[in-house]
Amino acid sequence: MNNVELELKLNADLELVPQRLYAGFNLLYEPEGTHDPDHVGAGWEKESKGGVSAALAYRITSSVLIGAEAWYLRHYDGMWFNSFTGDAVYVGPTLFVQIAPKMFIAAAWNVQVHGSEVDDPGAHLNLAEFSRHRAKLKVAVEF
Repeated sequence: MNNVELELKLNADLELVPQRLYAGFNLLYEPEGTHDPDHVGAGWEKESKGGVSAALAYRITSSVLIGAEAWYLRHYDGMWFNSFTGDAVYVGPTLFVQIAPKMFIAAAWNVQVHGSEVDDPGAHLNLAEFSRHRAKLKVAVEF
């Protein structure tokens, strides 16, 4: 199985209280194509996701920020948001630790709290197109 995916994000950050409280916003576009060469005559299955997020982070020490974020994601068949298939809402905590002047760790864990599928509009969660949990761990070193 061959899979090609591209994640494009537009990020914006805002300092609400100097050196203490921050807000962040994201826009997401993620086209994806999957091809199974074992299925003769099968073409590429194309899909896309779009979404927005908002987050708040509070500096508890000079090098540690804790916060919360919320994501709203939509899933489509087709690369350009062609046919809507469902959506999901995630919320969860975030953590940022500045280990050294040029090294940090960022972590986030989100849980799907609401979602819907076009094929099952009565469902409370959308587990067909989205996972129940999302986690991110980023370690960055600049040299």
